[in-house]
Amino acid sequence: MLILNKRDSIQDPVDNLFYNLSLFLFQKISSYSVSHKTIF
Repeated sequence: MLILNKRDSIQDPVDNLFYNLSLFLFQKISSYSVSHKTIF
């Protein structure tokens, strides 16, 4: 999992997009793993 610095990503629209996407995916994976009791 990539740890992105939000302060840096705001400066670049592309980086900001990747930050939002990775955050969204992380939340989806987290909720999925919790609901299915899977540990990543």
